[in-house]
Amino acid sequence: MGLLSRIIQGSVFRVGSLLLQIALIFVMLPFIVHSLGTRMYGFWALAGAFIGYFGLMDLGLATAVVRYVSRATGAGDNEEINQVASTSFFLFSGIGLIALLVTAALAWSSYLFFKSPDESRIFGQVIGITGTGFALGFPMRVFAGLLEARMRQDLQSMASVLRLVLANIMIFVTLSSGHGILAVAASYLIADMLMHGLTAVMAYRILPDLQIRLSLISKDRLGQLFSYGGISFWSRLAGIFQFRTPPILIAIYLNANYVTIFHIGARLLHIYAALIDSVASLGGPMYSWQEARGDMEALRRSFLNFVRISGVLAVFVGASIMFFGKNFVVAWMGADYVSSYMIIMIMGVPAIIAAAQGPAVNLLYSISRHRFLAVINTMETVLGLLLSVLLLQFYGINGVAAALGISILLCKLIVLPMYTCKCVNIPKRDYLKALAIPNLKLLAPLFVWFLLVYPYLKPTYARLFAVAGLQIFIFIPVIYFFVLEPRDRTALAEAIKTRRIKKSVSPAPHASQTKN
Repeated sequence: MGLLSRIIQGSVFRVGSLLLQIALIFVMLPFIVHSLGTRMYGFWALAGAFIGYFGLMDLGLATAVVRYVSRATGAGDNEEINQVASTSFFLFSGIGLIALLVTAALAWSSYLFFKSPDESRIFGQVIGITGTGFALGFPMRVFAGLLEARMRQDLQSMASVLRLVLANIMIFVTLSSGHGILAVAASYLIADMLMHGLTAVMAYRILPDLQIRLSLISKDRLGQLFSYGGISFWSRLAGIFQFRTPPILIAIYLNANYVTIFHIGARLLHIYAALIDSVASLGGPMYSWQEARGDMEALRRSFLNFVRISGVLAVFVGASIMFFGKNFVVAWMGADYVSSYMIIMIMGVPAIIAAAQGPAVNLLYSISRHRFLAVINTMETVLGLLLSVLLLQFYGINGVAAALGISILLCKLIVLPMYTCKCVNIPKRDYLKALAIPNLKLLAPLFVWFLLVYPYLKPTYARLFAVAGLQIFIFIPVIYFFVLEPRDRTALAEAIKTRRIKKSVSPAPHASQTKN
């Protein structure tokens, strides 16, 4: 199988895995919330916010593993692969041990967060279980990195799918049997351990010469990992603070009930962002190859093609979420959670704009300009959290949503496009045209459609899926023939054709292949 085919296949599997995750969230979240109760689910969301900070301990090393294993694979250097794998495995093992100690400290200090001894005890136990699972998963990240470096995201996605299905089956059975929040935590722990084991087995199958031994630890590799991972860690640090801190602020200033309300609306938008990014990231390998070949003109054409395609998808899906959102939340979670829709409305437009900038983010990573992303993410996070503390006191959870939205708009709508255009020498006018013109073509008929079907909307799955399905059926040809330009349709056709490549080794695409 050729390299381009692997990229497309991996992306298809990744999107499929994400869609399954979305479906399971839609089915299971109402069941979990109603089974646990609003307050107890708030504990679960709060525990997730705390444990999410453990991601900081990654230090950006997982991305460094992919980087250096990929390079060694291209050079056919098995010795370097084993040195990188061994060094990172034992390094991650040490980090996992530290995570276990932090978990124990958090579980012991849970009484600081709740006045009730029973609630304190339960929260401590949830922290203990989830933190243990996270800590044990640290050394296993190496195997996921090895698969990604060998362009086997399809295998990663298969393991992720099995983990999702198993975890949700166990959660359904245990909650139906009358068990509580500890059963949810234990279900995820068991499923995670099985997924990590399967990932390790697949890594050894793909890399039969793989060896992980203490004797293969290299100081030089350790320095490389920290040097490359530092910038990725910086960017990830900002992202974790941006999305993990608001629930903690809400719990401090309000209570756990409001954490659940905010979490439902924010979760829908996070799912949306991940879905759009799965498509936008298809252009990443192409940018790297074209930049390495010095064909900047082809890179600029490819980038603008993906800007148009991703922008249209971001607006179409994002606007639909805002339009159907209220009725969907009621059908999904119940009328008691309709206030979550306000979070979607407040953050909806900023989320759409951020998602439409996905190709710019992938371009900067692909040409090693991701230091700027770390800077801009830091700016966005600091501004968002400062505004959250200010507005939360006056407007509650809606103030938090507004604060995050304002910070996203300032950084992603203004700063990011300017820097990206400068990096690859694209006139700002061309970038704005690529982003704006197709979406202006789309919004006109989409707005008319929303006006026509609005009277027929009801908060039932049958009605919502019928209207949404009809919308997709009507607008696919509208987007393909009316909104997209001929060069965009050519780019999509070329991407689909790459799936038919069957050669075992595929060179970087020639510049002529990207012309349209």
